[in-house]
Amino acid sequence: MIPASLPEPYLVVCEGKSDASFLKHLLRERGRAGFDFAYPGQAEGGYGKDSLYTVFNALEVLEPAVSQLQAIVVVVDSDRNPATALASARNQLARTQVPYGVPEDFHVAARTPDKPPVIISAIPAINEPGNLETLLLRSIAPHWNDIDICLEDYYNCSPAGTWNDLNKQSKMKMQCVIAAMCADDPCCSVAYIWKYATFTGLLRQRCFDHIVDFFDRVPTLL
Repeated sequence: MIPASLPEPYLVVCEGKSDASFLKHLLRERGRAGFDFAYPGQAEGGYGKDSLYTVFNALEVLEPAVSQLQAIVVVVDSDRNPATALASARNQLARTQVPYGVPEDFHVAARTPDKPPVIISAIPAINEPGNLETLLLRSIAPHWNDIDICLEDYYNCSPAGTWNDLNKQSKMKMQCVIAAMCADDPCCSVAYIWKYATFTGLLRQRCFDHIVDFFDRVPTLL
């Protein structure tokens, strides 16, 4: 999904709605402004990290506003290996119909003559494996005392403990937290939990400070 317009100077392109929703609410909670958000969806022709290029293709309908952006920030999940995630994001940028800059590394801007600079970052961090849920779980213990202990006990005695897949295990744990803490909607997805006050307090935890710091530094990377 791309925005209907681009009133802000920066556009953040994410793998999916959950990542975009988290970053949008995190930056708003921390008093940061200036960012619009986009992610692959049905209208763009695909979902997830392997369809990031479709967002850039779809942005052509918003020209000349796109070319006037100060930067486009691509945020991907690190998954099993941050280096592999970076390579995948670079491949996606290389597939766009209109050439965009392809950064050589995380947090390095790349330019082409007619498009805004592109920067790639990763969740939970550029040097750690995992996904959005891996990062979110770090906010649980300091926010809800003892919930993390109960969660680990359940995880260890469940089949998830043998999955050997950090992403899937993180998703399992976070969904358990949501089911236990969201009385209004125990089946709520990570993309929608931020509309509940139960979860907005998580956004103030220090484990997210490095994400906010990165977005504060984006202008200096250009």
